[in-house]
Amino acid sequence: MAAGDVDGLANAIISLADNKPFILDCRAKVAAISQDYTWEKVCRPIIQFCKDPVSSAVRKKLRQDQIHSGTDVLDFSQGSGEKSKSHIFKRFFYHLFRSGPKKTMQFFSNYVKENK
Repeated sequence: MAAGDVDGLANAIISLADNKPFILDCRAKVAAISQDYTWEKVCRPIIQFCKDPVSSAVRKKLRQDQIHSGTDVLDFSQGSGEKSKSHIFKRFFYHLFRSGPKKTMQFFSNYVKENK
C-alpha cells in the first residue's frame, strides 16, 4: 500500500476487522506481554535516574572508562600529573557511592595529609 492510499488503508482495516482468528491471536499475545509493560516496570529506569542523576551519570562514565581502558579506573598506582588527578577524582566518587559523604571526606582528609 502506498503512502496516501486512503482506499487501500480502509480496505486493510475492514479486512483485519473481519479476520476473527487474527483478532483472537492478537488479544492473546497482548494479554501475555502486557505484564511486561506496566507503568512501574517501564518507568523504573527513569525513576532511578531521577532519584540520583549525578551519581548515575558518574557511575556510567566510570564503567565506560574501565571498559575502554581495560584496567581498574579506581587504581591509585598511576603516576603523577593529569592522569593521577583523574584517578583521584574517580576514587572520590567510588568512596562516595560506597561509604557516603562523611566517610569520603574522612578518607580524602587523610589522603591529603599523607600526600602533602
